[in-house]
Amino acid sequence: MKKVALIYWPQGGSVERCANIINDKLQDCNVEFHCLEDVKAGDLAKFDSIVLGGSTVGADHWSNDQNQDEWTFLFSEMEKEQVDLKDKTIALFGLGNQMLYPNHFVDGMITIKKAFEKFGVKTVGPWPTDGYDFNESQAIEDDKFVGLALDEDSQPELTEERIDEWLHMIKKDIA
Repeated sequence: MKKVALIYWPQGGSVERCANIINDKLQDCNVEFHCLEDVKAGDLAKFDSIVLGGSTVGADHWSNDQNQDEWTFLFSEMEKEQVDLKDKTIALFGLGNQMLYPNHFVDGMITIKKAFEKFGVKTVGPWPTDGYDFNESQAIEDDKFVGLALDEDSQPELTEERIDEWLHMIKKDIA
C-alpha cells in the first residue's frame, strides 16, 4: 500500500474542514495527516503520494499574501534541501470564493503545483470548471482546474459531493 501524505494550510478554517473530510474518506488508505506548519521539507520524500490543500484569499498575487508564508517557507526549504520527489504523485485541492474573488478563483493551486513540479512530481486529479461562476483563474490548464476547486462560501452544499467524486477519480493514482 502506498504511503500518502495529506497536507493542508491554513489552519482553523474551511481548508482545514475540507482536509478533515478528505482524511476521513481516505481512512482505508495509508495516510499521514498534517497541517503544513508541522511538515519538514525533507520528510516529503518518504511518501509515494501527496495530497495538498490550500486557499486563495483574494490577493492579486498569491505569493505576496502574508497569510501564505507557510507555503513560501516550504518551497524555500524544498529548494534549499533539493528534495527528490521524482516518481511521486501529487493531487491538489484548493478553496476560493468565486463571488468575492471572481478574478482569482483558486489561483493558489497553480502556485503549489508549479512549486512541486520543479521537483519532478506527477500531478493527478484535474477538475472540470463546469458548475462554477467566476471570471478568471490561473489554476486552469487544458480547460480544467489543476485540482479540486471548492467554494465553502458560495457552494458549501456541493463540497462533500465534489470531494467524493474527486477521491473516486484519484484514489487509484494516489493510494
